[in-house]
Amino acid sequence: MYKNSLKTEVLVLLEDEDIRSKVCEIAFEYSEKHLTTLSPNKIEESSQKECHGLQAEKDTLKEENAKLRSMLGLKESALVESENLIQSLNVEKSGLEKNLSVVLSDVEKNEKTLTETLSLYEELKRKITFYRDNFEEDLRIKEVYEELSSQTKVSIKNIFKDTTPKGLVVCGTQEKFIFSFWDYIKAEINNSNNQDDKKLVCLFELLFTRFKLAFPMFELQQVKVGDVFDNQKFVKHHSSQNMSGPIQALLFRGCVNNQTGKVVKQSIVVL
Repeated sequence: MYKNSLKTEVLVLLEDEDIRSKVCEIAFEYSEKHLTTLSPNKIEESSQKECHGLQAEKDTLKEENAKLRSMLGLKESALVESENLIQSLNVEKSGLEKNLSVVLSDVEKNEKTLTETLSLYEELKRKITFYRDNFEEDLRIKEVYEELSSQTKVSIKNIFKDTTPKGLVVCGTQEKFIFSFWDYIKAEINNSNNQDDKKLVCLFELLFTRFKLAFPMFELQQVKVGDVFDNQKFVKHHSSQNMSGPIQALLFRGCVNNQTGKVVKQSIVVL
């Protein structure tokens, strides 16, 4: 009964604002005093743990800092090396560009030279074609003449006073000289002493082709091996084995006048 009465009285007192404030103040002071006087070991232990944690964090930061510095050092070294390499490559690039410029200039010059050479070649080819079409026989005449021996050339020097291609053709296209040349060849064949006989015959036939252009009434006799010998048309070579019969070999063609049918020069044959 007494306890309940006391409790009631306390509750009544707590309804007073001043009393409540005082009670709170006393409780707060008690709490501080209790913490200060009753838990010093726990506070120290907590502080030590916090210090250890901070130290560990500090060490970790130091390690990370060292790693970062190392990485930065490697990166700086790599950067310097890259810059040196870039500089070296730029120098090399400049050299290559210079060389390329020289090469391109040479190529341009060579292309120009090639173009000029091809143009000259085409011009020469046109000239060669022109000369071949118009003067091939003249050049062949000169070629055969040059193949003759010195002795033979001396023998016919009175017939061919001008031995240039033009001179040979001019002499060979005159009736007087062409038939004099025919008589010379006939004599050489009959003597059988001149190794140039076939070359002389070839030269005569080439010249006669040009002679016929100026004198179309003359032509070489049409005769072949196997034709029957006719002493009105042919003359027998001293090497013949027969007096008559078919022709065994043709040594030198004669010529006829195709307008009159007259045999101007008899062909030399072997029977």
